[in-house]
Amino acid sequence: DGSEAGNASFNGDLTVTGNDITFGNGESISNGTDGTVAITATTTSTSGDLTVTGDLTVTGNDITFGNGETISNGTDGDFLFTTATATGALTLRNSNVIDGIAALELVSDAGGEDGDGYEVKSLNGTFTITSDHSDGGTYSDTYFTILGNANPASSTTTIAGGAVVAGSGGLDVSGGVITLANDETISNATDGTVVINGDVAAGTGSAAGVFKSNGDRNVKLQTGNSTTGSITITDGANGNITIAPNGTGKIDFDGNEIEDFTASIPSEITGNTTLAASHNGQVLICNSGSNFALTVPVNTLPKGFNCLIVQKGAGEITLTAASNVTINNRNSHTKTANTWAIMTLICIDATNNANVFVSSGDGTS
Repeated sequence: DGSEAGNASFNGDLTVTGNDITFGNGESISNGTDGTVAITATTTSTSGDLTVTGDLTVTGNDITFGNGETISNGTDGDFLFTTATATGALTLRNSNVIDGIAALELVSDAGGEDGDGYEVKSLNGTFTITSDHSDGGTYSDTYFTILGNANPASSTTTIAGGAVVAGSGGLDVSGGVITLANDETISNATDGTVVINGDVAAGTGSAAGVFKSNGDRNVKLQTGNSTTGSITITDGANGNITIAPNGTGKIDFDGNEIEDFTASIPSEITGNTTLAASHNGQVLICNSGSNFALTVPVNTLPKGFNCLIVQKGAGEITLTAASNVTINNRNSHTKTANTWAIMTLICIDATNNANVFVSSGDGTS
């Protein structure tokens, strides 16, 4: 070892054939291990730029920048980026001025399988979230897209696949319009009114669809115009339409006329038959060369049941009362008189085991 008091100046290179350079305050630069330079000091500072051509290993926990921001590894496995500026941000910027993509890839399980990674990307005002489910490491499956606009209300957000709104907060559509896959819409442009543009279908397709009021309230069908328009109830393909009030409720037409009413005429009856509730309001064409009976059953037909009986053939039609059923006729007629005779049958009392009917028309005993 040698020592030199004072300063020493070198105009060329300085070659140290030993391992260490020790400074006056005890700090040192060591090359004790071939290929490694160790700087030993409490604090090491560089006033200019520092270029590292190999790897940089920080054995401490923090990197502090000139403006006070830090990157910390104080908790094993975590990185903490800290700024004290209220509007501070972590910015990832692509300096390529032609379609430079700013992207952040999040990869789990070391990227060993398809679907281990997601990419968050920004390009030319469009924000996307993609994954590599189809091809590991290639982020070609797009799940979420925001197409930006200077007017945020004119921007669009697209979600591929389903969306689940959890919790009790619900989904709030402040724009007022929901557009569905085939361009039908649900809108709320008028406060208090929901407009559905298109046919409305209820049910799963394998069971009856139900439209009902919310709570014990009435349901009102009304055309958009309060003075004109009509409401049509039609079946899909030769099906029946049933309007059946609950319990003792009635169908009330509020004194209005019933236009274009046609009585239902089922298949001709050609032999002994027991009347059923399905015969209510029907015209029963009875056609046989021999006499036969229509039996009125007990506790089966409702109060108000009525039907029209037409004798088409030569055979007379006798109205037969089951036990606990009474059929009254002013002329004591019990059957149709002859071909083309018509009789009417009406139930006026459906009291249990005491059913009362009235018959009238072109009859005989």
